[in-house]
Amino acid sequence: MGYSNIRQVLGAIAVIFLVLILWVYTYKLGCFSLLMPIIVTVVIASGYIEIRMKQKECFRDCYFKKNTLISKILTSPVLPSIFFILLSISYSLSLMYLSINFDSVFYLLLTLFIAAVFGIYRFFLNFFANIVNDKHLEIFARETTVKISALILFCGYAYLFLNSSEPEYLRETLKETLTAATNSISSNCSFVDVVLRTQTEVDSRIWFLMKESNSAIEEQSSKNILWISFMILNSLAILGLNRFIVQVIYLLNKIIKRNDGR
Repeated sequence: MGYSNIRQVLGAIAVIFLVLILWVYTYKLGCFSLLMPIIVTVVIASGYIEIRMKQKECFRDCYFKKNTLISKILTSPVLPSIFFILLSISYSLSLMYLSINFDSVFYLLLTLFIAAVFGIYRFFLNFFANIVNDKHLEIFARETTVKISALILFCGYAYLFLNSSEPEYLRETLKETLTAATNSISSNCSFVDVVLRTQTEVDSRIWFLMKESNSAIEEQSSKNILWISFMILNSLAILGLNRFIVQVIYLLNKIIKRNDGR
């Protein structure tokens, strides 16, 4: 791995860890902690909006003349921006909630995953170099990387989730579980507090129901289906983390290329 590649990997790890760790240590203190989910939202949304606008431009160039009214309407960024910002907010909030419980083992695995994602991205850049138009090469490689790395990350998350212990807030009754869950998380920022407590209440209800269902269901296959279903419901955070990682690598690659004069 060359010096430039090492810089990009270390830079990506530094940026991603900085955002996540700052959030974990500041979300309780005040609303300035919202800067972290805002950064994640902007980074994720920028990737979505860029690819959507490229698709619109390609469609326009195939069928319509430039500078016509319909051409301008088709390439307007307003609606795509609103939609993808809202989608990115949901990813970001889910990721911020999940990241509160990340442990040292997860961060170690995350470091390896970021390095692997960088390797996949570089592979596709080289693989598609003589196939894809140069002006679309980096985006094409990025979107292909997103799909491949999402599968890897989701499989890793599934393994960790299925082998993890139950939350400490689980109690004998649903009411006690909800009370313990909501008391386990709080923030001095009203918005953050509402979002986190709402998500905690939803998760605690599902965990309690899953625990009760597991007690009533004897077949292991049925239990696994229930756990996998619950895991899929909480996969927004994983999808958000994956796209955040790939987009950071993509942006750092463009910045370093520009600074190196390539």
